[in-house]
Amino acid sequence: IRLLLCCSTFLLFLFFFFEGFYHKGMLNFTKCFSASIEMIIWVLSFVLLSRCITLINLLIACEV
Repeated sequence: IRLLLCCSTFLLFLFFFFEGFYHKGMLNFTKCFSASIEMIIWVLSFVLLSRCITLINLLIACEV
């Protein structure tokens, strides 16, 4: 009975916790946060790609 009570309490917690994320304001906040993380990843990928290209050009120039 204690396990059943614990599981039901946990399920109620999950229900009310995830219900809070279905509000329109929270969804907009989540979308904006996701978009900003995506932009940061794009910028870091571009920087990494440009550094790799620079490194490859330097290695080729040193071999000649």
